[in-house]
Amino acid sequence: MRKGNVQRAILADFAGTLFLPLDGTQWAMAASDTARVDLTAHESTDLAALLDSRFHHVRDPGRDLSPAAHRQSMLPVLESLVADKALARSLYETRLNAYFTTLQFKAECWHPRNGARDLLRGACKRGLRVIVVSNVPWDIRPLFTQAGLRDQIHGFALSCEVGSEKPDKLIFEHAIDLAGCAPSEAVLVGDDPVTDSGALGLGIPVILVPPCRDSTE
Repeated sequence: MRKGNVQRAILADFAGTLFLPLDGTQWAMAASDTARVDLTAHESTDLAALLDSRFHHVRDPGRDLSPAAHRQSMLPVLESLVADKALARSLYETRLNAYFTTLQFKAECWHPRNGARDLLRGACKRGLRVIVVSNVPWDIRPLFTQAGLRDQIHGFALSCEVGSEKPDKLIFEHAIDLAGCAPSEAVLVGDDPVTDSGALGLGIPVILVPPCRDSTE
C-alpha cells in the first residue's frame, strides 16, 4: 500500500452518527410535560410520528451558522406541526436550545449511539486522530466532556465556528487541517448521504451508517 493511502484520521459526524437525540415519542412527552399541555394518547402518537417523519428531514441552508439562525429556521417548523404555540416552543427548548444554552448534559436528551464508544476507542488504539465535523449552531464540546468522550476527540470542525456547512468543501478542508493529513488519508463516517457525501468532492472516502433513532449504548 502506498504511504499516501495509509489511514491517519477519522472525520465523524455528530448527530445521528456519534450521538442520538430523543425519539419522537420521548420528545413529545417531555415537551408536553414541560409546557403543561395535556395530550391524549392519540395526539401524542400523532405528534411523535410527525416529529420523526418531518422534523428530521428539514433542510434549510444557513440554519446551523448561529443559534439565532437555527431558532429562526426550526421554531416555525415545529409551530407548523402543532397548533399550541407554547408546546411548539417547549419542543424546541426541550431537545435543542435547553441543553446547548445551559451546557448541561442530560442523558435523556442526547446519548452516544450504540457503537460510538467502540469506534472512538478503536481509533485511539490505532493512533488515529478523530475530528468531529458537524452542522450545528452551538458548541458541542461540553456534551462530549460530560459523556466521557472529550479526550478521544482531537478537534471540532463546527459549522457555527467555521462559517460553512456540509456539504460545502470549506468545512471539510478545515477538518483536514485539524487532522494534519491529506484527504486520502482520512475517512468520514456519517449518516446523511446529502451533507456527509460532500467530503467526496475533496477526495475524502465516506462511510455512511444506517439511520438509527432508538439505539442505546
